[in-house]
Amino acid sequence: MHYLSAGDRISPANGGIFFQPDKVQCEPIDGTPAASSEIFSGVDYRTISLAMSRVRFSVPVARLANFHGEPAVQVNLSQIPGGGPFGTVAMCQDGAFGATVSFMNLFVEQFRDVQGLAAGGKKKKWVTCNVVQPELPLDHI
Repeated sequence: MHYLSAGDRISPANGGIFFQPDKVQCEPIDGTPAASSEIFSGVDYRTISLAMSRVRFSVPVARLANFHGEPAVQVNLSQIPGGGPFGTVAMCQDGAFGATVSFMNLFVEQFRDVQGLAAGGKKKKWVTCNVVQPELPLDHI
């Protein structure tokens, strides 16, 4: 996934991404942002994906699982190694320690239900803390 802001562009000829010249590559941050149990409400999706694009790359790759709705859909965000043009790159305004304003190549996985197995091989349940209904119909998410 890419998030482009003012002045950024994608070449229609080859799909290359060009960031506005006054943006610089962000200095990575340690740790992942807090996950959301209502990822499609308000600006959570944008805010969390911008933060996740800037996380210091590690092995194994940090994967942030987010959820929404009842029954819950799951959206995982993780970085792609290698930097540009194929890896995740976060761009900042006002220097490398400024605000993250754009990124390219954040890996997004979306599932129609909660993934993974709990102890004993039973599917995890996301019931008690995921009570917010999506603003979009589930078939559009």
